[in-house]
Amino acid sequence: MIFFVVKKYHDYTIGNFLQSWGRDLIGKVAILSYEDCAYSTRLHQGTYVFTDFERMSDAQLELARHVAPQIEKAGCRILNRPERVLDRAALQKKLHDEGTNDFRVYRAEEDLAGVKFPVFVRRISDHMGKMSGLIESHDELQKELFLRKARGENDTLVVERIDIRSPDGMFRKYGVLRCGQELVARHLYFSQNWVQNITDIVDDEKVALEAAYMETNPHAEQIRRVFELAGTDYGRVDYGVHNGRVQVWEINTNPMMMAAPYRIEHRRLGHISKSTAKATAAIAALDDGVTFDETDRRNWFGIEVDPHLRSRLGVRPADHALRYVGKALGRISRMPGVKEIINTCQWARWLATR
Repeated sequence: MIFFVVKKYHDYTIGNFLQSWGRDLIGKVAILSYEDCAYSTRLHQGTYVFTDFERMSDAQLELARHVAPQIEKAGCRILNRPERVLDRAALQKKLHDEGTNDFRVYRAEEDLAGVKFPVFVRRISDHMGKMSGLIESHDELQKELFLRKARGENDTLVVERIDIRSPDGMFRKYGVLRCGQELVARHLYFSQNWVQNITDIVDDEKVALEAAYMETNPHAEQIRRVFELAGTDYGRVDYGVHNGRVQVWEINTNPMMMAAPYRIEHRRLGHISKSTAKATAAIAALDDGVTFDETDRRNWFGIEVDPHLRSRLGVRPADHALRYVGKALGRISRMPGVKEIINTCQWARWLATR
C-alpha cells in the first residue's frame, strides 16, 4: 500500500488522478489527512508520502515530525521526511546563495533594504503565484506589506522579479515531478503572461516543443539537485530558464498530477499520456506489496500522539470517541445479516415515497 498524507480538503490532487489517468493505482493508493493521523492510534503497513508542507500549520508540522519516526520504526518507507523538507522561503534563500537562482526571496519581516525592484508579493501557503502587481519602490512595498498584515496574512514573501521571456516574446514554465528516484517531465507551458498556471498558447509548434521536452527531460540532473537541496522525495518543481540557466519558482509537495483527459487540448494528449504512464509507474514502484486488510492485525502498528498536540489540532476527546463509534457501526453495517436488513429498509423507504 501507498499512503499519501495530505492537508484536509486537499485530497483532490491524488483523488482526481486516481479517477482518470491513474486508475491502475486504485487499491494500491490510499489518502489520509493529517487529521486522520491525529485521531488514529494505529496505522497500516505501507509506504507513506508526506505532502502539503506549504499549507501546514505549525501543529500539523509538529504532528508529522512526531508520527514519521514511529512509522519508520515500524519498518515503513517514508518520502518527504518532515524533518528534512525545507519551506519555500528557506529553499529560495539556499538556491540563491548557492548560485542556482538569480533572484532573491525575502520574508516580509526581514530587512528589505537590499531588495532589487521590481518585486511582487506572494504567500508561502498557496500556489497561485503573485498576490500583487509589480512593485517598483520601497514606499509601494511598505504599503502593500501593511495591507497584507492588516488582513492577518503572516506568511508573505517578497520576490524579486526577473524577466525570462524568450526571444519570441513567450514566457515558458517547465514542470518536473519527482517520485522516489524517478524524475518525470510533466509540462511545458507557453504564455504571453509572466505568471502561468496553464498553457494559454497551443499550436502545432508549441505542441511539438512540449513533446520534445517531456521526452528528453533536458534539465533533469539540475532539477534532481534542487530536490536534494530541498529534502524532497515527492513533489513537482516549477521553473523557468534565464540566460540558459534554470530558475526555480517553487516546489509543490502536493501537486496536481494532471488534468483529466477531457480538459486537455487533443493535440497534447499523446505526449501527456506517455508522461502520465511514467508517473503512474513511478508511484506504483513505491508499493511495499502489503495489501490493505483491516482484519489482519499483522498489517497494523500502533502510534501515539500527545493529547496536548491533539488538542492544538482541534481533536477533542468527544470527536475521538465518535470516530470509534462510527467505525464500529460501519463494521456492523457490513455484516451479512445486518446488511440485508439495511438494504430492505432502504428499499421499503424508497417504495413508500413513490
